[in-house]
Amino acid sequence: MTISKNQTSSRHEGMTWTPLRKTETEKGCYVEYYVRHPLTGIMTRKRKKFNFVSGRERDMAVAQYIQNTEAKLLNGWNPFADDSRELKTAEYIYNVREEYLTSLPLEGKRPKTIVDYSNRLKHFCAWCNRRNIKHIGECTPARIEDFLNYKITHDKVSARARNNDRTFLSAFFSWCVARFYIDENPCKDIKALKTLPKKRRILTAEELRRVADYFVHNDRYMLLAVMMQYYTLIRPNEMLHLKIKDIHFDEQFVVVPAEFSKNHREQPVALNDRLLSLMRDLGVDKCPPDTWLFGYGCKPNCAPGNHDLFRYRWKNMRDELGLDDSVQFYGLKDTGIVDLINAEGVLMARDQARHSSIAITNIYAQYGGNTAHEATKHFEGQL
Repeated sequence: MTISKNQTSSRHEGMTWTPLRKTETEKGCYVEYYVRHPLTGIMTRKRKKFNFVSGRERDMAVAQYIQNTEAKLLNGWNPFADDSRELKTAEYIYNVREEYLTSLPLEGKRPKTIVDYSNRLKHFCAWCNRRNIKHIGECTPARIEDFLNYKITHDKVSARARNNDRTFLSAFFSWCVARFYIDENPCKDIKALKTLPKKRRILTAEELRRVADYFVHNDRYMLLAVMMQYYTLIRPNEMLHLKIKDIHFDEQFVVVPAEFSKNHREQPVALNDRLLSLMRDLGVDKCPPDTWLFGYGCKPNCAPGNHDLFRYRWKNMRDELGLDDSVQFYGLKDTGIVDLINAEGVLMARDQARHSSIAITNIYAQYGGNTAHEATKHFEGQL
């Protein structure tokens, strides 16, 4: 039976712990008990899971654990005060948040990732503050579940966005466990919700033609961005960090700086003949080396472009052409990978996309359609 905050103040007033109890569920065998937390004064659950193949071996381990733990509790031991760090002010959620964010650059996290993590923690901490949840040890599974439900009911986020919040919080609390702020990740038993497939899809040949024709007549610099996405397979955020000095016009490749690359590696990416020709037509090769390729105004500029640089122009094009919202800018990368696989094979597509393995590249191969290929009909084998 779950002990609520009100129940602990009435039924367990004056108690410091409850007898240990064995419970069995579909998920396994547990021993649980409640101990008054030294920081909050609230009777807080402690739980240990026993996963033994043999029922007899498990029962013996459970009995021994109960006997040893109750003996320690009788002598004044408190599991929440077992590590002296739990009694320091660093256990306040806001202080832990600051320490966590400070550690991210040291772990090699990208600036964009740090901003995303900071915003997620900011929203979570604000939610905790409104409910008078001050200490990291008060973040129980039930409260995490409440927060995730709040995101859906109040903020109207999708199941996918809710799952992303859950994934982030699980990583954050794993970090807290590793640094002895808490002894167990409160997210570990919270399940992800089922989600609908992403709206993004590959573009048809006709859609590609219409998109290219639109930007040829309305915005040739955005056409350059479209062709970069399709031919180089460089991610939009990485494109925003490219400078003219990263482009090797004579050797016909571009280098994505390691600090802005998703895999944190500096790798050359081939430039298609058509893409290189458009760059020269626009005079990109004549710009100063430190100029941003896609700077302010979506053109070479000494001022960087903002994060929605491509999205804004892409949406205007889509609205004018009457294309549905599944035709997305990032879908050009998916389309480029599929077309490159069909034209040159999966190995070349893997290298151009800078994937860590063919398995990742093969995910895109499923979008090639369910057609019976003519080349297969006329293939001359060895049999």
